[in-house]
Amino acid sequence: GCAALRLGAMPYLCAGSAEFRARWFPDGLTHAALVAAPAIVFGRHDDMHEEFLRRHFGLDARRYPHHIVPSSESFMAFALAGLGYGFIPEVQARPHLARGELVDLAAQREDVVLYWHHWQVQSPVMARLARTIAEEAARALGERRAG
Repeated sequence: GCAALRLGAMPYLCAGSAEFRARWFPDGLTHAALVAAPAIVFGRHDDMHEEFLRRHFGLDARRYPHHIVPSSESFMAFALAGLGYGFIPEVQARPHLARGELVDLAAQREDVVLYWHHWQVQSPVMARLARTIAEEAARALGERRAG
């Protein structure tokens, strides 16, 4: 008896430092540049980057240089240091974009749908926690909740 509650979609953007863009993508995201530029991938099972490159540029799986950085703080540090480019949650990237530390490389978002998994039969405290998480996620993700 488990249930999954859709919390909303978290937008990610393809970003890197301005210096990284100048060095690796002076003509934008081209097929030739993407097979040469080092990417940052969150983990071995994270396929967001791979799917983006396949869908928009026809690149085969892992046919591009990449770092695997399974920590959101370290992922951001890699991008800020100009060591690669990757998909960063928009909410995490926003202050760095405003300060010019990061640039949006693709001018499009990739949404990741988030869910809260919980037991169907819950204690009153856990039911209240689930409601609060759903309400706060809706607020943070800019989505409306029914009812």
